[in-house]
Amino acid sequence: MKRLFLVLASVYLFSVLGAHQTLAGSPWSEMVPRGLFWTKYYYVQTSSPQKFDNTGEKHDLAEAIKEYAHSIDMVYGVTDNFFVGAVIPYYAGRCYLEQSKSGIGDIEVGGQYRYYKTDKWSSALRVGIRFPTGHVDDPDDARDISLGTGYTRIRISNLADYITPDKDWIFSSKLRFHLQLEDDYDSGATAKATYAGLGDTYDKDPGEELWAALGVERRNLFPDDVRLSLTLEGRFHAKDNYSSDSDAFNHKKELNTSTILYFIQPEVKYNLWTKHKIPMRIYLNYRIPLDGRNTYETSRLEAGVEVFF
Repeated sequence: MKRLFLVLASVYLFSVLGAHQTLAGSPWSEMVPRGLFWTKYYYVQTSSPQKFDNTGEKHDLAEAIKEYAHSIDMVYGVTDNFFVGAVIPYYAGRCYLEQSKSGIGDIEVGGQYRYYKTDKWSSALRVGIRFPTGHVDDPDDARDISLGTGYTRIRISNLADYITPDKDWIFSSKLRFHLQLEDDYDSGATAKATYAGLGDTYDKDPGEELWAALGVERRNLFPDDVRLSLTLEGRFHAKDNYSSDSDAFNHKKELNTSTILYFIQPEVKYNLWTKHKIPMRIYLNYRIPLDGRNTYETSRLEAGVEVFF
């Protein structure tokens, strides 16, 4: 069923495209005008010193898991209401117990279609396909660190923004669904020796994900070229399902794979066009985890530059 959905989504991608969350902060349904290229470079640094357990309690990790990544988003406006683009992540280092790895992560292609627009309201549909181009870790090498998931994901988002009549406030909402496709993985010598009957590979059917967010942006509090925004988001991941010749292995792998994470994220954005006539924006945001289950308590700092040409 998922494979069929992938084929249909691939066809759909060329008619009503939507993509990875591109433009920083709200408004989320913002478009790239026809014939304009938009490029975003951003640097992300995350740190996970604690973990939420199955009951939502926090526990300290032996050593914080840290990740450093550079990413480039590229978008082209086909029309004023339709753009296509790609996301190319590069991990400069993922550190755990003094280990690190660098390389390309999972690449995503897609775009966005704005299907409704008035002076106050704007709504858009975004669809993207993220491919498993990143390295997947070796199950028998504790020093090997994965840079990708190993499976294909289809992301479908609906984005909506409301601008107040005085243009000082923008209220935004985002609802995103991730369809994650089944794939097979190497079992590894250690797992085969531990679980009787386990073959060379096993199938993993990742649980689907739902992301829901509300955002607000304040304009004109400073000069109009400086904007402040705040996002409240919840992310929900259903239980993963494993299929192999070992029920014990399947049960062990499926334990605690459903996750929940709530966080709040403030952001400041500065437009260099108004005063400096430079077609560029710079921004900085910081993710603060609030609550969760079966997931890392990950703080996340992101700084980026957006260029239009």
